[in-house]
This record gives sequence, structure tokens and C-alpha cells, in this order.
Amino acid sequence: MVSVSAPGKITLFGEHAIVYGEPAIAIAINKRIRVHATKRSDDAIRVEAKDLVLAGFKALLTPNGSITLEGESGKILAALSYVKRAIEIVRERYGINVGAHITITSEMPVGAGLGTSAAVAVSVIKAYSLLAELDLNNEECAELGYHVELSVQGRASRMDSTTTAIGGALYIDPRKGKGYWAIKGVERLKGLVVGYVNREASTGEMIERVKKLRDSVPEVLDLVIKTIGEISRKAKSMIEAGMVEELGTLMNINHGLLEAIGVSTSKLSQMVYAARSAGALGSKITGAGGGGCIIALAPRREEEVIAALKAVGAAAFKAELSNDGLKIEET
Repeated sequence: MVSVSAPGKITLFGEHAIVYGEPAIAIAINKRIRVHATKRSDDAIRVEAKDLVLAGFKALLTPNGSITLEGESGKILAALSYVKRAIEIVRERYGINVGAHITITSEMPVGAGLGTSAAVAVSVIKAYSLLAELDLNNEECAELGYHVELSVQGRASRMDSTTTAIGGALYIDPRKGKGYWAIKGVERLKGLVVGYVNREASTGEMIERVKKLRDSVPEVLDLVIKTIGEISRKAKSMIEAGMVEELGTLMNINHGLLEAIGVSTSKLSQMVYAARSAGALGSKITGAGGGGCIIALAPRREEEVIAALKAVGAAAFKAELSNDGLKIEET
């Protein structure tokens, strides 16, 4: 048996804009996806995910591509698509056909804007490749994970797969060099809180919504996208200079721009303003929007912000930086 894990992530700045080539800042957090894999005697893939959706599910992928499901089929198919495509990509790229029993557990809500789809993808890629005696490094798993998201969602950036595979706090600029760099001074960002409600739309749907808006008014949307990119550039400098209060102001501006392009919901906005009222220096959507998660920067006010988020009907937890990316777990 092999066991691997990968962290979730929060997007501090730059979601949606990064899809159009602008930079973003993402931070791996101390909540993880875990994947355990054992070989089967046949070529089928059995997937069991007790925590991937609320009720959990079991699925059997047969060698001819058919799927046998146990559980709520709508939720299962949405979650299973990333697992199925991850295995397919490894099989296609490396010409292997190993049967496996894969078990997935999660410490965080899946599909909420915390990079869990990417964490599932890179973890399954790593675990399945190890079963096939392939030694893929984290960068290779990140690249394959990106292609999984691209295939499932129709449009994606490398941000989520890179952050979950590499770990730490990353400045991601798809137009330059290797595409990502570690940010110095991020340990000064104390008091991060995540608030969560159920998603009303998937990542793919939100990306398509922004695309349609951009197609209808490209001159306006391109200005918004470029401004979000400029916020990410400025935020990197502020983090490295220890300008925490000013960083909160940038978070608030970034949120306003995300509201302007239609990716917020009334519930997310209620959570954002509840966090600010409780003392957060800044708060914003994290991830694609359409429900899901917000983040708040609230040093020494974490408990007050968590209480305020719970008061408006959200779940909430403290988030800390994780320098560990994708890794093999001891069994």
C-alpha cells in the first residue's frame, strides 16, 4: 500500500485574473487530502471516498471505462471526474494499466474554493504512479494535475496544482520563467480565518460566467483583470515588507472587483462584511466564487471573526501556512 497527501490552499489574491495570464498569490494550508492506494488483481480501479462528499461514496471503474456507483450519483460524478481523469492521464502518458483500490479522505470541505480538486488530482496521480513503480516528482505531478483540471473544467490555471504540490506561499506568474516563486516574510501573516458555505455553482461554471462577461464587454473586463493582477504584484511587495494592515486593504479592494465581475453571492458578501465588522483587517472571496469560501486576515481577532461567521450561518476555521506540499505518508 502507498499513502500520499497534499494540502489545500487559499488564494490570497488573483483568482480569475490568473486564468488570463495575470499573477496571483496562493498559500498552502494545514488541511490535507489523503490518498491510500493498494494494487488489485485485475485492471479495475475501485475508489472509496468517505469524506469527499457528505455521505461519502464508492465507485468501481472497470477496464472498459464503465462506472459502478454506490451513493448519491450527482455528487459522486462531480467528485469522481477528477479522480477518473487523474488515473486516465497517468495511464495514457506512461502506458500502464495497473488495477488499484484507492481510498480518499479530506480534512476540509471539497469543492469549496480551497484547491481540493487539485489536491485530489495530484495525490491520486502520485499514489497511482507509485503503484506502477513510476517515480514522478512534485513538479511533474503538478503539471499532470493541471491537465486534469483543464480537462474536467474546460479552462484552468496552474495555480492550484502548483500550490498543492509544492507547498508554502507562492507568487504565481504564468507569463514568466518557471511560473512560481516562494514569497519571503509570509510567516508574518497571522490570523487567517476561512469561512465556508455550500457552493451554488462549480468552478467550471464560474470560469465560464466570467468568460461570457469578458466576451460581452472585453474592454471593461480586461481593465478589471489587469487591476487584479496589479493588486497581486503590490501585495507581494507588502507581504515581504511586513505591511499587514495595508495588505488587508488590498484584500478588500480585490473582493470589490470580484463582486464586480459577478463571482460573489449574497451569502459570500454577507460573510465578507461580517468578518470585517468583527475586526478583520481585510476579507474576500477565495477561489472561484459562486458560494464556497471567504478568507479573513484577522490577527488577534480570530475567535471574534469565527463567531461572526457562524452567526451568519457559515462554518469557519483558523488556517495556517503549510510548507509541506505533496508528500508520501508513512504507513
